[in-house]
Amino acid sequence: MLKTFGTVVGVLVAAYAGFMIASVTDLKERNDAKALLGGVAVGLIVIWIAPLVITNLVGADSVCGWTS
Repeated sequence: MLKTFGTVVGVLVAAYAGFMIASVTDLKERNDAKALLGGVAVGLIVIWIAPLVITNLVGADSVCGWTS
C-alpha cells in the first residue's frame, strides 16, 4: 500500500514538474523543476528497489506486504 501511494504521488509530482519545465520561461524556476523531477526519479527508484534489496539481504518472504 505504501509503495502504491508513493508511486501515485511521485507520478503526480513528476507531471507537475514536467508542466513547469514546459511552461516556465525563468531559468531558475526551470532548474528548480528539473531538480524536483530528479528527486522524484530517485525517490521512485528507492521505493521500488528497497523491498527487493531487503528481501534478498534478510532472506524474508515478505517485506512491507511485498512478496517475492
